[in-house]
Amino acid sequence: MDGIDGGYIPKVEFSNQSMNFFWIDDACELEDEQVLHAEAIVLNCESAQSVLHILHKLRHMNDKRIYLKPIFLNDRVHDDYIIQQTDGVLDENPIEKIIEKAFRINILSRDVGVFQQNQDYHTKLLLKTLQYLYTRNTTLHPTRTRKVKIAYAYPYLNSLIEDNESYKVFDLLLQATQQGFLKTLLVDKINLCSNCHGSYLNFREACPKCQSIDLEVVDIIHHFRCANVAPVSDYLDGENLHCPKCDKTLRHIGIDYDKPSEIFHCQSCDHRTQDLNMKALCVDCGTENTLEILRTQTVMSYEITAAGKDLALNGLVKLDESTLPLTGDHRIVNWTNLEIVFNYEKEKSKLQKGRSKMGVIHIQEAAFRNLDPDTQQKVNRELLLILHHYLRSIDVLSSKNLWKYVFLLPEISEADANAMQEMMQYNIHKLLSHNIDMDDNFLSIQIQDISPDSQIPIF
Repeated sequence: MDGIDGGYIPKVEFSNQSMNFFWIDDACELEDEQVLHAEAIVLNCESAQSVLHILHKLRHMNDKRIYLKPIFLNDRVHDDYIIQQTDGVLDENPIEKIIEKAFRINILSRDVGVFQQNQDYHTKLLLKTLQYLYTRNTTLHPTRTRKVKIAYAYPYLNSLIEDNESYKVFDLLLQATQQGFLKTLLVDKINLCSNCHGSYLNFREACPKCQSIDLEVVDIIHHFRCANVAPVSDYLDGENLHCPKCDKTLRHIGIDYDKPSEIFHCQSCDHRTQDLNMKALCVDCGTENTLEILRTQTVMSYEITAAGKDLALNGLVKLDESTLPLTGDHRIVNWTNLEIVFNYEKEKSKLQKGRSKMGVIHIQEAAFRNLDPDTQQKVNRELLLILHHYLRSIDVLSSKNLWKYVFLLPEISEADANAMQEMMQYNIHKLLSHNIDMDDNFLSIQIQDISPDSQIPIF
């Protein structure tokens, strides 16, 4: 790579192919229209902040020719966290290997679908991540790092999400797994702050009576002759040990006495105990967490499934909104209005916990796609008719495709919600069984409380 300056790397022939690499030293060069037409990008920035800023801007663009473009670092001046956000380092590989990799990525990128208009943020994150895994033919493996609050970063995906929202990566990937787009392998389990979801926690023992951390460890002495057991302070008589029970002097450990255990003496309230509370101070936000309120999070490695590849290639089948309204039924709304009601119910939940719920009806996508279009529309109409009978006047329902529906149930009791779920499950299962060969996992209906942390499932 010696002798190559900024701008374009000269075309290099490889297997009857030529390739242009665009050299970027500064984020201002992203405005150059040649970024779009280059077949790969090389980042020549010594500043880690500059590299991350450029990656963030490139990955956030909506044109697949840019956000999926092969991106390489010029040399290894950065750590693994940054390197794994790119497709490799030039000075560690023969140029032929770099060209071969970039060529393969570009070929696969031509196959993937484009975004539909007005697709929401979380759907774009999911599609971009699946398309990245497909075009790189790789797994999504977490990198342990202190550069993000949650202690683990995922290649590509973390360049799309701000650090103060990095914990949402787990929710996104969990929903994608539940929908069958990804399969997982356990890597680690971590504890996160209940307030800011940071992983930088300082664990300390605390007095169960006053919660002070000012504790002194005190030896327990067991006198063999009279079987007295007490803290060492009860035995001290000047520099000697004197049994408070039988008035004998203790001279030799192992002969006269032993120290079978310890207790903790609180210097703040004088309480003595062997059972301490544990507290975890979040270094990032200062919240004092008990162990019970920490968020325990599994960290997984992810591999794209056949359904995930299909989604990466074809995108989401958009539901024709003309199929949604039923003779002006005000309860069946477009997606934007459902989000407005959902956000309102989230705010209410801060004051009235558990008063409103969200339901999700999920039909197995792969089997549904196997139906001919007429049957798909027929099932959709009949399913909406079933829901029409169970939704109350204050409930709302919407969808973005034909196999997943979201409905909101304001001000509903647990008993009424459970009864509604049971009846929906029975009748929708009965409807679908007449049209589709079903297994036990084909239909899922879930109703859950709306809380301040709730999210609408990804479509």
